[in-house]
Amino acid sequence: AGRLAGFFRELGVRLPLLLDISVRMLKEVASLPIPRLQGDAHRLPLRDGTVGLVYCFSAFPHFEGKEEVIRECGRVLRPGGLLVILHGCGREEINRFHSAQSEVIAGDHLPPLEYFRRWGEQAGMIPERLEDSREKFLVCYRKPLSR
Repeated sequence: AGRLAGFFRELGVRLPLLLDISVRMLKEVASLPIPRLQGDAHRLPLRDGTVGLVYCFSAFPHFEGKEEVIRECGRVLRPGGLLVILHGCGREEINRFHSAQSEVIAGDHLPPLEYFRRWGEQAGMIPERLEDSREKFLVCYRKPLSR
């Protein structure tokens, strides 16, 4: 719901953009003075190499094609750009929570970090930080300056 958009703006992130597949979620943040775009993370409506930071907060388990989303984020990142996937608790807790919910999200799980390492490398990105603790689940990739 755009909770971190203001934070990124304060950090000096130029022209932060909120992207969500849900029009309803985008309407919830209509008061924020930040551009919003409805779109699917599997097919981002952005040009190749135009984004410096892709930040995915507490959404990654809900993507059907997780590897596809990582490739797509790599496509839109400019050289040196970052993809950050963050959750406020660890993988086990997230998966346990989702399993106890309705069947709509009961299977929306985070895979082990080794999957993320492999997916990032296959997408041509450098996995800089991969952490899974009780406090957070963090994956940070950097797109190389050159290939």
